[in-house]
Amino acid sequence: MNDPNVPITVYVAVGVIVLWCKTSKANRNIYALSPVVAMFLKNEKAKSIIELIVFLSIGCLICQGLIVPTTPAQAVAAGLGWTGLMTK
Repeated sequence: MNDPNVPITVYVAVGVIVLWCKTSKANRNIYALSPVVAMFLKNEKAKSIIELIVFLSIGCLICQGLIVPTTPAQAVAAGLGWTGLMTK
């Protein structure tokens, strides 16, 4: 599982996406991001896609910069933690 050709950021993204998909859409509200995206987009599908892309990008940057995971397991846990922490 520790393939040197796969960057740790990919594992962080997997953690984010797993918990993102596990939470129901009704329970997924990102603290500061959801209201901002809602101001610019009224289409619910486009709003969901933009939220995921922005949330995933920010999550990967923060997890890589603050937590600095060195193994795939740590990276997946960092992605799960980011999603759990920032969604309500």
